[in-house]
Amino acid sequence: MGGGEPDRVELSERYHTRDPVLAQAGQLLALSDWQSPGQSMAMDHLTQWLLLQVVSRHSNVQQATPSVTGQLSTRYRRLLQERIRTHLDQTLTLSEMASWVNLSPYHFTRLFRATFGCAPYQYV
Repeated sequence: MGGGEPDRVELSERYHTRDPVLAQAGQLLALSDWQSPGQSMAMDHLTQWLLLQVVSRHSNVQQATPSVTGQLSTRYRRLLQERIRTHLDQTLTLSEMASWVNLSPYHFTRLFRATFGCAPYQYV
């Protein structure tokens, strides 16, 4: 959540408020087949994004999503390609893939998209 302290984030109390972005994300979650292969990583990605939206739209944190200014190194790109290829028969998670390159799932997802042009679950 940016450079702030997570324990200092306070969500605003809101009742009967409409947020079309969060509503659409909720619909995607409700319509998803949680048991289908590869869906686990898509759900990880969606929940990471949803958490960012809730905090940035409905909390005391007034911070825009930082832009991605770089990509994964060539070494990490090759490492990811190889490990993904060798683990295709297993359920991969964002946390696991991020640990391969020593990043948080949030930063990993952003750099992965900048490097490969798609979200990790789409690549897999």
